Amino acid sequence: MQETEIHAANMRIQNEVELEVSESKLAMQKKKDQRAHEKELMDLERAEKKEQQEMEKQRNKDDQENKKAEAEIERMKKKDEAQHAKAVKDLEAKAKKNCIDREERDGLMEELAQETERYNKEFELASHAMKESIKTKKGCRISHTAPKIEWGNPPRVIPGSVSWHAGGW
Repeated sequence: MQETEIHAANMRIQNEVELEVSESKLAMQKKKDQRAHEKELMDLERAEKKEQQEMEKQRNKDDQENKKAEAEIERMKKKDEAQHAKAVKDLEAKAKKNCIDREERDGLMEELAQETERYNKEFELASHAMKESIKTKKGCRISHTAPKIEWGNPPRVIPGSVSWHAGGW
């Protein structure tokens, strides 16, 4: 009986040691898993931060391209307005010099006004197309020629034209 008690005591001690070793291994595994989890979270945060920076960079680039395109449109409008003003000024100068009679001048002015109005509508469509293609991350090219008066014999109005190509070139 004493032998069985000693054997039982030894078994209890052996079980306690094995339990302690298992708990120690479990605690070490938990710490290892916790560190791996923290590392994964840090990696995810870094990746998300990098993605946000890339998105911000792309947004800034898109904004810059948009501003550049709008500035180009404004520059083209000012150029066309200057050409129109020059044509009107030339027409006034010709009228003052009596190079053309009043009826012919009025007819040319009316025709130039109609062509300019049509040209401006086409230019607005092209501007709208450019803005829409910029929004959809595509490109757009506008080519245009403003209406003008050709002072040949007889003088005549040359219609303006606007054309654009959206998408890839």
